[in-house]
Amino acid sequence: MKTRFSCFRLPWNIIRCGVVLAGVAAAGKAPPAAGQEVIAVPAIDVGHHVLQPEMADQKIPILVSGGLEVEGVNFYIQVADGGPEAADFGFIDPPGISGPHITDVDLITGTIFAPNNAGHIPGGGSPEIPQFFDCSILTADGPVDTDGLLATVTIDTTGFSGGRWDLFVDDNTIETKPTHFIALEVGGEVVEVTPDSNIGSITVIPEPSTFGLLAAGLALPLVRRLRRKKG
Repeated sequence: MKTRFSCFRLPWNIIRCGVVLAGVAAAGKAPPAAGQEVIAVPAIDVGHHVLQPEMADQKIPILVSGGLEVEGVNFYIQVADGGPEAADFGFIDPPGISGPHITDVDLITGTIFAPNNAGHIPGGGSPEIPQFFDCSILTADGPVDTDGLLATVTIDTTGFSGGRWDLFVDDNTIETKPTHFIALEVGGEVVEVTPDSNIGSITVIPEPSTFGLLAAGLALPLVRRLRRKKG
């Protein structure tokens, strides 16, 4: 039985009437009809991040561009497929890819919401599925521009000395719904705007000492073979 660990969602009925997202219309999928408003789609750059092994509290930035005025966001982020824990709860087929944990998401400090927010909406990650995290925020008064830092994500690589994992904010997460912004149409109706986003990554680089030990281990068989030839 699937259980959602997100504890809150922005409390709006999502209305799409009279709205066409720019890019979708340009692609010929939904050309705007007379009287429809065209909304430019923001783009989230998840980024490719290099982290230290076996270390907690490592912070990575998630950026957004496009300039669309928004009044909130539901933010979802996930490492790989959610991990063995996601498989245990039936979100994905087992066994799941074990990866670094997401321990916090900050949507306020230094972000586009820093000067205008009503605080984080209670929520966040779950120890049951530590490779997934979700949180939300609303503005306090009017919109903000989607241009700058969207979130700072804290990663814990404890237990991992090396490796690379995909990082998602789209509908590849166990939420099965992408990160999305809330905007107001000219007529005052609320619309949900799904941004473009890339697939980011986390790469954990082994310490130099680890490389040294690995090189020494590989060299030993060669030394033995050379000694046997000389003998």
